[in-house]
Amino acid sequence: MGYLTREDILGRTEDCFKTETVDVPEWGGQVIVRELTAYEVEKLGEQGKGGNVGIAGLRAQVVAWAALGEDGKRLFNWNNKEVQQLGQLSNAAINRVALAVLRISGLEEQPDGTVGPSEQSGDDGSKN
Repeated sequence: MGYLTREDILGRTEDCFKTETVDVPEWGGQVIVRELTAYEVEKLGEQGKGGNVGIAGLRAQVVAWAALGEDGKRLFNWNNKEVQQLGQLSNAAINRVALAVLRISGLEEQPDGTVGPSEQSGDDGSKN
């Protein structure tokens, strides 16, 4: 394996993310989700202490960031209107999808209600 160039790294924008298909019977089908980007995890961390953030109220945002169509393109804009609309949907459905996103991103909900690195991942979110 050789050294990467700037172009090698920055050229890998969408094809390097883990994805998962989540069954959402409340919505009548399935949704594809991808792991969060470093930027998205940082945005979550900005709202919490010590890099952790309370998950309450943010599940819809996580779903908006990570939900993909069959073509691999984002389903939702990052605007407040769509996030608010998602927030009006079934809590069970939003929770199931958001927790799948967190899991494939190397994150999990902590006992105190915050989100942080999962026990199976290192501080960088990679699996041990």
